[in-house]
Amino acid sequence: MPEQIASCEKCGCTLPYQSHANFIIICPNCFEEMFLECEYGFGPVVPCVILVGTHPVATVVEDQHYNYFLRWHPCEKPTALKERYYDALLEAARIVQNRLKEASIF
Repeated sequence: MPEQIASCEKCGCTLPYQSHANFIIICPNCFEEMFLECEYGFGPVVPCVILVGTHPVATVVEDQHYNYFLRWHPCEKPTALKERYYDALLEAARIVQNRLKEASIF
């Protein structure tokens, strides 16, 4: 599949990406959500990889009881998510964005 370009509406940052099922791109400059692609309505929404720019930082997964978790890369205790399905992906993106913003020095 050919590369496509994601563009941040807030800061104008652009970067290439390869389209595949269930992924979210967070802007590496301003930490806003740049792009979300999900099979919601056509298939499962998980696993869903969350990338900061082109680097994977977390994956949304579910357990055998249909509970959703944010699993951090490379290895950290998973964060339980309150929401389900597509809303769980948005919740996970907000968690990643907040962590990035808290870690940044502006």
